Amino acid sequence: LEKAKGHNVDVPVKSEPAEDGAINPLPAPDPLPTIVHQVIDDRWEIAFSISDGNFNQVSFVNSIATTSGGTHVELVTNLL
Repeated sequence: LEKAKGHNVDVPVKSEPAEDGAINPLPAPDPLPTIVHQVIDDRWEIAFSISDGNFNQVSFVNSIATTSGGTHVELVTNLL
């Protein structure tokens, strides 16, 4: 082992290449969720995706966020 010196700290450095399999590869990232999106007309735009079992919604009516849902959210979720 060699020593690399910097900021008054000795750091051991291995100068030989690592053996095959000595370094664990990073785990594969989780796949991105599929999002289904459709613009119905100039007033309705709908998107949905599978969740972990908890229902979450984001909706807007007349450009105002309706964070508690409403009949417009119920209409779409009942169709799903």
